Amino acid sequence: MLAWSSDFAVAGRGQERLPNTSCLILRGHRGDAVQMALDLAGFAVSTGSACHSGATEPSHALRALGCTESEARSALRVSLLPDASEAQVAAFLEALKKVLRRA
Repeated sequence: MLAWSSDFAVAGRGQERLPNTSCLILRGHRGDAVQMALDLAGFAVSTGSACHSGATEPSHALRALGCTESEARSALRVSLLPDASEAQVAAFLEALKKVLRRA
């Protein structure tokens, strides 16, 4: 996913974090819009950081990591189940590509 665009990043990359969870920074996209589109495609993801779930303001945790307000609003949190298959991950990535192309 990071190879798709230099505008995409992983919050906290290189830091100690959960191995099955990533907070994607999708600069140029609204995290809430991407989240809704992925939900319609059958994928459950969240916006912002876990400690900020459901809030309307940008995540203070992402801001503390150095994200701008715009980057924090572009955040999409993705968690994989321990038994997620490569096929499921590939299907998610394909759906994410389609959503980002439309946005």
